[in-house]
Amino acid sequence: MTAIWSLDTEAFYQNAVKVKNNEPIMAVVKNNAYHYGLEFAVKTFLKAEINTFSTTSLNEAIRVRKIAPEATIFLMNPVYDFDLGVHLYFTVLSHFVHICY
Repeated sequence: MTAIWSLDTEAFYQNAVKVKNNEPIMAVVKNNAYHYGLEFAVKTFLKAEINTFSTTSLNEAIRVRKIAPEATIFLMNPVYDFDLGVHLYFTVLSHFVHICY
């Protein structure tokens, strides 16, 4: 037996608009946007004027940044790997960090 999974993209978008209800909200997109697909979900949320995202994975945070350069991104888990932390700073956080002299 083979299963077929399909997604009504317009219904997904309309649900996002309805939930947002003209209020600032954050879309949690962890685990590949709960298996909807990170790129699809982020782009659809952006279309619905949701531009704040949260994930538990540094790699997903970096992917979100590439899809949505102006978005606010929350990483819900700590990063212990120094190299990944540096990468996080230069790809995700540096957009929001302003050095004042």
